[in-house]
Amino acid sequence: MHYRLATAADLPACFALLRSAGLTRHSTLVWDRLLPLWTAHLAADRYRPKAVTVWEEPQAEGPPLLHAFGNSVFVSDDTYAWLRAGTEPYYGNRLHEAWLEGRHLPLDARAIARANAGSGLNVVVPAYVQRHHDLDHPDSRRLMSLGAAAWFFSHGGYNVRRILWEAYGAQELNYLLAGGFRHIRSFDEQPDAAPEAQPHWCEIDRADHPLAAFNALNLWTMCPPAPCMGLPLSQQSVALLALQGDTDQRIAARLHISLDAVKQAWRGIVTAAAPFIPEARELSNGHLPHAVRGAERRRGVLEYLRQHMEELRPWPRRSRESHPEEKT
Repeated sequence: MHYRLATAADLPACFALLRSAGLTRHSTLVWDRLLPLWTAHLAADRYRPKAVTVWEEPQAEGPPLLHAFGNSVFVSDDTYAWLRAGTEPYYGNRLHEAWLEGRHLPLDARAIARANAGSGLNVVVPAYVQRHHDLDHPDSRRLMSLGAAAWFFSHGGYNVRRILWEAYGAQELNYLLAGGFRHIRSFDEQPDAAPEAQPHWCEIDRADHPLAAFNALNLWTMCPPAPCMGLPLSQQSVALLALQGDTDQRIAARLHISLDAVKQAWRGIVTAAAPFIPEARELSNGHLPHAVRGAERRRGVLEYLRQHMEELRPWPRRSRESHPEEKT
């Protein structure tokens, strides 16, 4: 089993899993237009892969088996407050209805950059569903560690301030509480929902957790440092997909650019990384045979980026020359 960021081709299977799980409730309007809405959201900016994640497992025959999927969005303070003040469950339905009406839209890259450099971002999770509701199921057990890794991959390096999540059933609620969430609301028993599908709202708010406290929660919610490399968006997108294991050919196909454009992006990434990675400096000076140099250089750069995900997130563009203190 592995995780990766979703593409438009994954969305029909995600939609089918959401409908079959029977956890969330959506209006007819949302069910009829949810798949096109997701597709439009993913296509809104081809250079900014969205936090829509799938967990899947290869099969001997046929397409990989979809075990789970989830998506999260960054929203404004007003939208977050509007959702949190709701008195009915299934806030994902309210959020999607608002999108369809042109209200409470997700933040764009420019607004995310401002929030990253400012007070921080609000994260809302409109949907997360896995094939098996029971967290004691062997597949659910495997998902637990992969879920944490995928969350950090998608959100690490962002200046996250608050996270709102709707849990279903006591098992999922207790799992989130053990991970640092706070239970903020339960709803009267829903007559058409099984016990394992009863909704609860949970939240993480950075104001409730001093940044001095050292725990896994703060890997998600602490303010990350500003990026040093100053990668443009085209290079960020190539590196982000490469971190998932995509080949240059696959990256070109996903971003709808040429293979030469991908290779040109790599040259810019390696050049920008050289001041911060000793291996990149050595390799760029030709200390290894040419046949090995390119692969080894990329490996070192990707490992550095894996530990510094802020380099791959939207931030206000600032030159390194005007901020020499960021080089340290």
